[in-house]
Amino acid sequence: MLSLLLLAAWEEGSGQLHYSVSEEAKHGTFVGRIAQDLGLELEDLVPRLFRVASKGRADLLEVNLQNGVLFVNSRIDREELCGRSAECSIHLEVIVDRPLQIFHVEVEVKDINDNSPVFPVKEQRVFIYESRLPDSLFPLEGASDADIGSNSILTYKLSSSEHFGLDVKTNSDDNKQIGLLLKRPLDREDTPEHNLLLTATDGGKPELTGTVQLLITVLDVNDNAPSFERSEYEVRIFENADNGTTVIRLNASDLDEGANGAISYSFSSLVPPTVASLFSIDPNTGEISIQGNLDHEQVNVYKIRIDATDKGHPPMAGHCTVLVKVLDKNDNAPQIALTSLSLPVQEDAQIGTVIALISVSDRDSGANGQVTCSVTPKIPFKLVSTYKNYYSLVLDSALDRESISDYTVVVTARDGGSPSLWATASVSVEGAAWESGSSQLHYSVPEEAKHGTFVGRIARDLGLELEDLVPRLFRVASKGRGNLLEVNLQNGILFVNSRIDREQLCEQSAECSIHLEVIVDRPLQVFHVDVEVKDINDNPPVFPATQKNLLIAESRPLDSRFPLEGAWDADIGENALLTYSLNPNEYFSLDVPTNHQQVKPLGLVLRKPLDREETPELLLLLTATDAGKPELTGTVELLITVLDANDNAPVFDRTLYTVQLPENVSVGTVVIDLNATDLDEGLNGDITYSFSSDASPDINSKFHIDATSGEITVMGLIDFEESKVHKIRVEAIDKGFPPLAGHCTVLVKVVDTNDNAPQLTVTSLSLPISENAQPGTVITLISVFDRDSGANGQVTCSVTPKIPFKLVSTYKNYYSLVLDSALDRESISDYTVVVTARDGGSPSLWATASVSVEVADVNDNAPLFAQPEYTVDHGEPALTATATVLVSLVDSGQAPKASSRAMVGAAGPESTLVDVNVYLIIAICAVSSLLVLTLLLYTALRCSAPPPEGACGPGKPTLVCSSAVGSWSYSQQRSQRVCSGEGPPKTDLMAFSPSLPQGPSSTDNVSFI
Repeated sequence: MLSLLLLAAWEEGSGQLHYSVSEEAKHGTFVGRIAQDLGLELEDLVPRLFRVASKGRADLLEVNLQNGVLFVNSRIDREELCGRSAECSIHLEVIVDRPLQIFHVEVEVKDINDNSPVFPVKEQRVFIYESRLPDSLFPLEGASDADIGSNSILTYKLSSSEHFGLDVKTNSDDNKQIGLLLKRPLDREDTPEHNLLLTATDGGKPELTGTVQLLITVLDVNDNAPSFERSEYEVRIFENADNGTTVIRLNASDLDEGANGAISYSFSSLVPPTVASLFSIDPNTGEISIQGNLDHEQVNVYKIRIDATDKGHPPMAGHCTVLVKVLDKNDNAPQIALTSLSLPVQEDAQIGTVIALISVSDRDSGANGQVTCSVTPKIPFKLVSTYKNYYSLVLDSALDRESISDYTVVVTARDGGSPSLWATASVSVEGAAWESGSSQLHYSVPEEAKHGTFVGRIARDLGLELEDLVPRLFRVASKGRGNLLEVNLQNGILFVNSRIDREQLCEQSAECSIHLEVIVDRPLQVFHVDVEVKDINDNPPVFPATQKNLLIAESRPLDSRFPLEGAWDADIGENALLTYSLNPNEYFSLDVPTNHQQVKPLGLVLRKPLDREETPELLLLLTATDAGKPELTGTVELLITVLDANDNAPVFDRTLYTVQLPENVSVGTVVIDLNATDLDEGLNGDITYSFSSDASPDINSKFHIDATSGEITVMGLIDFEESKVHKIRVEAIDKGFPPLAGHCTVLVKVVDTNDNAPQLTVTSLSLPISENAQPGTVITLISVFDRDSGANGQVTCSVTPKIPFKLVSTYKNYYSLVLDSALDRESISDYTVVVTARDGGSPSLWATASVSVEVADVNDNAPLFAQPEYTVDHGEPALTATATVLVSLVDSGQAPKASSRAMVGAAGPESTLVDVNVYLIIAICAVSSLLVLTLLLYTALRCSAPPPEGACGPGKPTLVCSSAVGSWSYSQQRSQRVCSGEGPPKTDLMAFSPSLPQGPSSTDNVSFI
């Protein structure tokens, strides 16, 4: 059999080019003169089947085979190709045949600023409590820019606002964290909403911007205390009003909303129990009504302090004072005190003689307490007013005992009320001569004067002789005053007999005196003496208690007022005028009402914000000083307990936590244990953890956070190849009212594990390799890829050892399988080359691919006989025939040049193989035809001679010749000699002698050379 094979030689190209092109370049944009830069001739591009392959990049770039220019064929979007990768390029494989050459071309895709910054939403809603302090920070979701480099470097700008500024921080990963910074306190009652515009601008040329609306809703906190329309209300009500009578209906308002604005009314804790027992207040309506008996004569003014407290947390209170003036009703009849001297009146007594002493009183006030007295008419007596509410019953006309020996005088005291009330008293007049004294003296003495203190020379001042004091029975009477004052009958001096306490005598009355009635007999005389008791500063101011406890929430705003119970001084006048002072402190000042504001209570005013976490208690000293000489003081300790308010948001140790987490960890693996702290106490400091409300579904499906402990665990598949970084925003929210939140970001960097074996792609050129191919000839192309990163993704390739092939790295992750040594088809006709790709992970993963390499035969071996000469004797006469057949297989030369442009794949080699097969068949047919003609000529020459006897008869040996077109035979009873020659020209003709029994005689000798 004749076997002819056409073999192709491959040569690896060493060229590697770098170009660059801007993304979004128009169709036809020039990239580079690729043919020229690779050293290829333009006229060879089509014949050598020039073609370009780009894995996964489709037809983004193309080559014009007329001029060898690489140009943009379709839209190139860098972000679509490479995402946020810093490097982006299109890798091209350029392949040409005859000889086969492979070139690698890298086209860098340059970023242009074609993407504006984009915020996740068009409107971000931010809810902020109005209690948040200045410098509070509220995180915002920043914008993203699909571009890279300076085109993606964003700057932020906030629209003008007096309340907010923008805080931008750059962390170690060049990530910007932005937040709203509160510059000045918010007031929901003033501005419930703020609408701001946040603009992100990139660093490209020209600049591109993106915006988001920030709708800030100010949430209400209890920062407004209820307030009354007035601080003082004055009400007049008659005494003895019925229980349930409405005194006043108060109304306070609160600017807050909800529970913060719901008001409850109550009496202040400073209201004494006696007052609280007489009045009641409805906590819902603020209506004050009477629930006890009001008696003008007992108390004519009630000062009721009212608290209006809201239901916020902590509650706040407003205050007012209701001044209830009890109006007098004429409910008390006058009272008459009659002092009869029990002396008979002589019928010759002089007109004006005093018969009896009468004093009247009425507990009512005003006209109701103004008493007029009268006596029975048509009697010889009359009433003479000797002093206020004091009367003397005196003789008004001559008496005649023989006519009337005794009189019953009825004294009537009538008040000025309407209707009027009256009282009567009877005086029995018998006889005795009295003389009314007309003198009235005034003295003064300081209270607490010592025993024996001189008051006045009362006898001399009344015109009485010292020697008459005893005989005339000089005596002094003082109703209800006991023996405070006494007269020395030896010298007629009025002196202090026992301790005089003005406050005990007259309490807080502005006027205080001891009224004395001086009576002497023979004749009877009555004198009135008033001794004014002067106040001295003998009473220091006194507070209701030595210590006052105040509970004040730290959230109370500045200028909040907290009423205090002032001191009381039993003295009067300047001795009772009090001034107050507070020990120096930075938090409170003292609000002291002026004289005309006495109904307004003393109060503490907050001047600096309280901070329970810094100062949980304050101890102040309030001092009251009177105006007496010397000054006296009283003090009270003010123990202020600062109540916790939810004014501290939870705080994390850091705003950014970076955690490395291996991929494929089991569910339940702890990522990080977060811990936030809150300086508040109780519920205000109790923290719950959660993912931010804008956390993506991917975060919620992969991670879980324990609400109590802050522990973040894995709950889904973590795949490095899917996402290398997870950004988790975490909120720590306390349980206060209103709740406050702290924020942090957990950056989970997924660490690659070697969980992906390398992938091999083998591109076989589908041609057998000629056994005489030169070392370095390319057999096949191999590309490797590993989804892992780092050492896990670094792949090394190797082939089966002890084979005449090797791998040559042509480009990163690209290899060529090339011939490493000579081939011999007759020894090994085909090879199975196993390519092993192994990554650098630990443990390492690998993948294999088999390449079947068939070795194509070339005519490198001449035909050989077992021995150089064979001799066969078949008798006489010997005939000799010699035939020489020259068969040359001439190389058909180069394959015809292709006219179509190169295409990726195996289309080119298949076309070439078809052309070679056609020419090979033609050559074989030509050689076979020549051989047939030669054999026919030889047969004709042999058959032209007369055959000897028995020629071609049976039993004679047969000569069989085989060729590519069949076999032929010739029998002759002669000896045969077959010779084989070596060396060119080579032939596919083989001659052999069949193994047949020799005939009787054969002497023909046939030689094939």
